[in-house]
Amino acid sequence: MLKISTGTGMKQTEIDPENKNSSKSKNNFAPLIPDDHGAYVMLLFPLVVGAVVGSIADPTPKSPILAFIFLTLALLAAFFAHEPLEIITKPNINARAKRRAALWLAIYGIILLVCGSALILTWQLWGILWLALPAVIPPAIELISRRWRKQRSLGVRLAGIGALVLSAPAGYYVATGKLDRLALGLWVINFIYYGSTLFYVRIWFEAKRLSKITKYGQTLIPAWLLQSTILYHSAGLLLFLGLASWRILPWTPLLAFAPLAAKLGMAIRRPPLYIPIKQVGLFELSQSLAFTFLLIFSMR
Repeated sequence: MLKISTGTGMKQTEIDPENKNSSKSKNNFAPLIPDDHGAYVMLLFPLVVGAVVGSIADPTPKSPILAFIFLTLALLAAFFAHEPLEIITKPNINARAKRRAALWLAIYGIILLVCGSALILTWQLWGILWLALPAVIPPAIELISRRWRKQRSLGVRLAGIGALVLSAPAGYYVATGKLDRLALGLWVINFIYYGSTLFYVRIWFEAKRLSKITKYGQTLIPAWLLQSTILYHSAGLLLFLGLASWRILPWTPLLAFAPLAAKLGMAIRRPPLYIPIKQVGLFELSQSLAFTFLLIFSMR
């Protein structure tokens, strides 16, 4: 079974784990890991931003490099655990696939427990628990939404992105030992940016679909999507301006959003249906990398 995600800008193809003839199900010990490449970017790039900005804000290191390694492993284990959990909760799963999923869910759970306990008990980073609580809500919403086949809706996708970019305040917290207003600001900035990538890819997807059934010259962006895109980015801009006005964030990070504004403006004016999905994914990766550098530079 081919599975294509339109939420993060990457095409994913995977063999259905419940198919007895699939190559994955023949090896019960092959690891189950998500193949959503965009999600890795949304998890790891904000983590780097949080760690670097935290180190700049507080040059005196509060935790050794080993703590960041444990944090990264804990975040990856929590992210990987979603894959076997998703398989287990699917209906009509064969026993072999369920056993394999249960095995890897246990492995990821142990890694998460060991690394999380080390962060809390060794370096006294108890604030990690405050970040872990909201992080479990979006995956639970996504699993529940599968019953109504709504897991690809914008709301569910945005909630998932919100959970992934919690890595930014987590990295900041390990660097500074504080969950302050700047930690909140870093989460907001990353959520605004990576949430915008969802709308860009959805514009591509809808334009590609409509180009096959509409006449030449007709609009290729559905009204609901255009309105949602404008509403999301308007709300994001107002939120950022509010945080900057309250001095929670500096004004300079607006520079990091300049390429995003240009990209969305061009996409709305001319939907990028002429771009292959693989190139869309590479474009999003390169722009996320540029955003990361610009954001770090602007927060110095």
